Amino acid sequence: MPIRIPMTHSARKSKTKSVIPPLVRDQSAEDVVRRVFAGKIVGGTVSQMATYSDLFTRMPEPIFLLSPEDGSVLEANPAALQVLQIEEKDILGRPLAGWAIREERRSAEQFFCSAFKSDDRSIELRFVAASGKELRLELQLCPVPLADYGHAIQIIARDITQAHRYRTRLEEMNAALEKLSSTDEMTGLRNFRSFKEEMARVHTESTKSSTTYSVIFIDVDHFKKYNDRNGHPAGDEVLRTVAKLLTSTSRKADLPARYGGEEFVILCPNTDASEAMKLAEKVRSAIAVESFAHGEFQPLGHVSASIGVASFPDHGSLAQDVIHNADQALYFSKSEGRDRVTLFGASPPRSKIKLP
Repeated sequence: MPIRIPMTHSARKSKTKSVIPPLVRDQSAEDVVRRVFAGKIVGGTVSQMATYSDLFTRMPEPIFLLSPEDGSVLEANPAALQVLQIEEKDILGRPLAGWAIREERRSAEQFFCSAFKSDDRSIELRFVAASGKELRLELQLCPVPLADYGHAIQIIARDITQAHRYRTRLEEMNAALEKLSSTDEMTGLRNFRSFKEEMARVHTESTKSSTTYSVIFIDVDHFKKYNDRNGHPAGDEVLRTVAKLLTSTSRKADLPARYGGEEFVILCPNTDASEAMKLAEKVRSAIAVESFAHGEFQPLGHVSASIGVASFPDHGSLAQDVIHNADQALYFSKSEGRDRVTLFGASPPRSKIKLP
């Protein structure tokens, strides 16, 4: 049988204090109100402890009672008026969804209309207070039987504006840390740990879908000589420039990364050996024609790179085999005079290659 709740201004402003036991005061508004409607307040009966009207007024959480027909506000407790920074006369009879930001107004309307149709009883929405301040509220919905209104929709709100800011900031910091952990500090490319993780994913997908991928292995020629002659800061600038060239010549789906030292790799998903060779030659040419400082003093008269290419599954059934064989092909490029591209299989085993 519905509990009659005389929601009048006099009742709301009454100075009479109901005795609410500690076990009630320490519980959330949602728990207390649920117990009231069930007639199960701990420590006594509903009539002995408090009326719903008194609890409604005293609860620190914002509570709204809405009409199930149009979502208009039937009642709003002092905490609800405070959170929206509004007077009672300005909200009663008006749809609560109207206080949501424009982009989320439709979601609010649908949520309030689902009170008797859906098990989805909570949502986060952004509202705009009367002062213009934007709030993020977590809303808990519950249909309730009331003598004055028949049935109403009870909304218990929790202001999570600050908590959401902290959560967003934490997510941003975690993303930044993740980026730092996967990025090579000097060049800005992905580091090899991150490269291996992505390659493992691509390898698994390629194995399942019977598709191919390729790895391009790149080594800057005579880099030690360049460092010895021009100093490490100049050498670091060469590596940064090579990294930019790899990024600009790679396709959108490719993943260039720094392997370590003066070595780089490019992962090329859904790319066969022929396509990878074309891309590798494009990379080699871009490095060869770049105007590096002091490049004219290198043994070949310019900064250059030796490159090896290997593809899955033709040049290895395991990811580590593909990388290893791309490195083997790179070594053969060096043995043949450097500044060239070699496809694995077109070169003898590394143990039989002698570098000039």
